[in-house]
Amino acid sequence: MNTKTGKATSIPIIPDPEEQLVQHEIALRAWFTRDADEIQQVIDGLDIGWGGAQRWGTRRMYIPVSGLHLDFACGYGTFLAQLGWRFPSAQLVGLNFDF
Repeated sequence: MNTKTGKATSIPIIPDPEEQLVQHEIALRAWFTRDADEIQQVIDGLDIGWGGAQRWGTRRMYIPVSGLHLDFACGYGTFLAQLGWRFPSAQLVGLNFDF
């Protein structure tokens, strides 16, 4: 209740950061599999679908915000994406070789 006006005030809704990360993951997965047929989308979705484990890991991490951070053999780079979403000021570099 606002003491000056006597009117009820609403409590601001604070977005859940974990839900925001899930929405980023869904968008990333859709982008990676956009040109694939149905079967390939499922297979690639499984490979990309480590989001829950990555969220769990990054939630428990401390990343210094200075300097570069290298993910060697980053694959699709989904772990780097998780780090970037959670630590937006971090400088991240992914390097992957495919043969």
